[in-house]
Amino acid sequence: MIQGILSTTNGLTGSQTVTVTFYNATSPSVLGTSFASLTINSTTQNAKFNNLSSTFTGATNYLQVVCVISGANLTAGNDVVVGIGLY
Repeated sequence: MIQGILSTTNGLTGSQTVTVTFYNATSPSVLGTSFASLTINSTTQNAKFNNLSSTFTGATNYLQVVCVISGANLTAGNDVVVGIGLY
């Protein structure tokens, strides 16, 4: 099972948007298949998912995490926080 959370240290304003997409891949250098996504903006300051599953096979699968910031640059000192729990 997989859990994920997305937030920023100071919150987002205006048109700022952060999207984090999680991929299951069979190669470390080729983007795999998306199995979850989290998006936050000025009205949705935190996002999370619980109890998702995706099959990872030992040494042949990779968890890839892609973070895209759009709309406007984050202000200095506003860090993106992504948490992933695998169990």
